[in-house]
Parts: sequence; C-alpha cells; structure tokens
Amino acid sequence: MQSALSSSNEIKVVLLGKQNGGKSCLLIRYLHDKYNPSKVSTTIGAGYGSRSVLVDCTNVTLGIWDTAGSEKYNAMSRVYYRGAVAALVCYDLTDATSFDRVRYWVNELKSHEEV
Repeated sequence: MQSALSSSNEIKVVLLGKQNGGKSCLLIRYLHDKYNPSKVSTTIGAGYGSRSVLVDCTNVTLGIWDTAGSEKYNAMSRVYYRGAVAALVCYDLTDATSFDRVRYWVNELKSHEEV
C-alpha cells in the first residue's frame, strides 16, 4: 500500500472480503449514517463513495472502493486496490467461511503490495 497523499489530498481506501461480509453496509453506514442490510444489494464489480475528513488541519478526501465479494470478481479487485493507501478486510462473524477468506485477502494484498 502507498503511504503518501496524492497531490489532491485524496486517500484511496478499498474494502475487501467475501460476498455478504458487510462491505457495502459498512460503506453506507460511514457515508450516510444509515444501516439497513435488507436494503443493500450485492455489489457487481465495485462501488465507490467519498468523504472529506480533517487530518492535522488539512482536508483529506477518502475515496472508498467497495469491491464485489463474489469469487468470480477476485482478479478484478486488483484494479481497485492498486494504489490504495489502506484496505479494510471485512468478514461476517456468523460465517466461518467468510472469516477463512480473510487469509486469502491478506495474502493477496501482501503479494501485490506496491513499495
């Protein structure tokens, strides 16, 4: 993951994890302060949202990419986490296979990390 802000003070963040792991719900909650998982549809490809935050007296824009969790989209996710400064690996506490998938994403990030 990169460690510096871009010239426009934008930080790229990516949400990764198995399908139904809560990525979209987390994004909607953070951006819009809403939580209703029954109204959230499965992400196809990726979703995007942004939010401005104040960091050390500087406005910074968090550009947050919500990736699709279905395994058929795994390779495509690389496009979204390339150049990211942070990644949140999400999982469903009630689904052991969701937690098992965390290892895949951590290894995936480590093997494709930009130095």
